[in-house]
Amino acid sequence: MQLRAADGASAAQGLKLVLAAERDGLPFLRLSDGEGRTIVAVLEPEDARITVGRAPACDLVIDHDPGVSRVHFELERVADGWVVSDDGLSRNGTHVDDRKLDGRLRLNEGTVLRIGGTAIEFRDPRDGETIAATRTIGLGSLPPVVTPAQLAVLKELCRPMVVDGAGAPAPNQAIASTLFLSVETVKSHLKVLYERFDLDGTPAQGKRSELAARALRSGLVRRADLE
Repeated sequence: MQLRAADGASAAQGLKLVLAAERDGLPFLRLSDGEGRTIVAVLEPEDARITVGRAPACDLVIDHDPGVSRVHFELERVADGWVVSDDGLSRNGTHVDDRKLDGRLRLNEGTVLRIGGTAIEFRDPRDGETIAATRTIGLGSLPPVVTPAQLAVLKELCRPMVVDGAGAPAPNQAIASTLFLSVETVKSHLKVLYERFDLDGTPAQGKRSELAARALRSGLVRRADLE
């Protein structure tokens, strides 16, 4: 497996890295590191099995996310494709399209695996639509990297919209009370989250609702986690 990292955290730098990987024609994994940089892990022809987790011995190490287990899941080459399996390796499970993985699953172009707060997208340039799709959706298909504390704030922000069917996200005071934080701390987390979700230029009146909507659409906050 060959690891490549973008030079910086901008979307343009990440997209450049992904397009270069697509031109090479090999399947790869795409994710973000703890600093928001795009990481590409190219699955080379000689690779038969890939382990993913926090442990230094893993082939793909994700050590910035405490929700990732030491060995979280394995990828295995089967014929000309790849299969993912968890089989009880992780504490929190591996989710695919908001469903917890049970057993083994063959990966298709665009499959997104979620472990802890990290999203990992499987890409296969052998699919003729891959490059066109990347240029269309850019890097927006993967949620930004957030800390566990920021994720907790996001979940509480979204909770009324999912559980109560309310049209508005939770106010700062309600989030602070639930998480035993000060209102100022909640505001500080939200300020960073606005930046991570590219909402700095959004009018203040609709910024909170848009943040909650993007968090839910991206899968970073799962409805199943709130119900």
